[in-house]
Amino acid sequence: MNKNFTPLTDPFILHVLHDGIAYDVEVTYAKSADCCENLFSVVVLQPGGVESFRLKEKPTANHAFDHMVWTDGNNLAKPLYQELGFEIEQHLKKHLNIFLFDAPVVGSEDLLEK
Repeated sequence: MNKNFTPLTDPFILHVLHDGIAYDVEVTYAKSADCCENLFSVVVLQPGGVESFRLKEKPTANHAFDHMVWTDGNNLAKPLYQELGFEIEQHLKKHLNIFLFDAPVVGSEDLLEK
């Protein structure tokens, strides 16, 4: 994976158990150099043989599901991404005071009291 991003946080290590397999991953919250969005660069340290990938900054609506899901840059929503996205969100909230909004905002008028 090319490193076309500017880190917004220092990399952090997470441990995720998925389908009975323990994953150790290094996550970097970053700003993409290619477009104006933030992302999570994920390097899988263990188990070996798993490709690195990028997750979008927050869960998004996906026509294949009736709820918000974590997806990669190709809009794939793998089960591992859901568990990892949840762990990333919890880590950011607990250790860095970064809160990700997981619901779409339709327009600014929805935020104002009528």
